[in-house]
Amino acid sequence: MKETIVVFGSKGQLGQEIQELAPLYENHYSFYYRDLPEVDITNAPAVEQLCDEINPQIIINAAAYTQVDLAESEPEKAYAVNGFALKHLSQLCEKKKYFPSSHLYRLCF
Repeated sequence: MKETIVVFGSKGQLGQEIQELAPLYENHYSFYYRDLPEVDITNAPAVEQLCDEINPQIIINAAAYTQVDLAESEPEKAYAVNGFALKHLSQLCEKKKYFPSSHLYRLCF
């Protein structure tokens, strides 16, 4: 039986790279790709609802606020994506017993 992987931030650079490599692993994993406007990772209830529907074993967070110049003028938005969303994803992984990607762990801890 295939394990299910959800990739958040699928339209970004890292998300695109994951999608290019995914066919190599399709015998073992089913991939679900999500990004704006489908789901906003800063909306914790929406992320949890999506995960309840898909029931992934693994979550990969490739989403990030990467516009450095704008981050200085929009610090709340940058923190929401790069801070709050990661905190919620790590709590969700612990609560649901999902396996978060090491990328998520490095960013959270």
